[in-house]
Amino acid sequence: MSPNIKAPSKTVSFLHDGSTEVVNIEDKVVLKFPNSNIPLLTLPIHNAFFIVGLFLYGLQQDPKGILRKNLVTYIVIQFSYGYLITIACSNKKKKDRSEDNRGLLIGASMAISLLLSLPVFITLILLGAPLIEYLEETYLLGLYLSLSAIYPLLIQFKCNYETLVNFFGNGNALQVVSQNHVAMSSVGYAVGTWIGVIPLPLDWDRDWQKWPITLLTGGMAGSFLGSLIPLFLDCYRKFTSKPGSKKEL
Repeated sequence: MSPNIKAPSKTVSFLHDGSTEVVNIEDKVVLKFPNSNIPLLTLPIHNAFFIVGLFLYGLQQDPKGILRKNLVTYIVIQFSYGYLITIACSNKKKKDRSEDNRGLLIGASMAISLLLSLPVFITLILLGAPLIEYLEETYLLGLYLSLSAIYPLLIQFKCNYETLVNFFGNGNALQVVSQNHVAMSSVGYAVGTWIGVIPLPLDWDRDWQKWPITLLTGGMAGSFLGSLIPLFLDCYRKFTSKPGSKKEL
């Protein structure tokens, strides 16, 4: 009989400087991930206002035209949002050297997210999006999805692929992701987009059921609602933890 192997125990700690660490007690392995020091700056409230604005400008009547015309506007908005994320994730106690390269980080993250819109578009097609009839609308949806869900993650993780993979792939991913404001916003966007598929097959014949209005609306709403989850969890931790103790889950 083979001896029982005890699985290494781990703890997830949320440090005072906003970062998150996953500690393997037996192997002494520490993984640190960035988080927001100023959570309110990372709330994507602009997504809620943006989707409302699209409806006011006639999204229901001409989805393709409205999405195309407002794409540059949304890119500019995301540039500003990316700048806010860099401020929210900067170290309060000591000067972060990356502040000198803030513009480069924002520009590179935007360029990468635009390039990644192609694989996102292909993924949408593979998941059942219209291939021929609404091809441009599907690609525009992929663009908005990449700009809203991928771009903020690239900013926060400074385009570090290895750290990003470790963040979502570690054994405590559920706990770690649920405490990260930007990550939960991205997850909320993906979940909201998926939920947005539900009204499409309903035989209601409404203007707002046109492709891809419900998916885009669900994604924008999901990103904002998802970003609120870490705030509620953080309030709960502060309420239940003792003063001066290290926060752990």
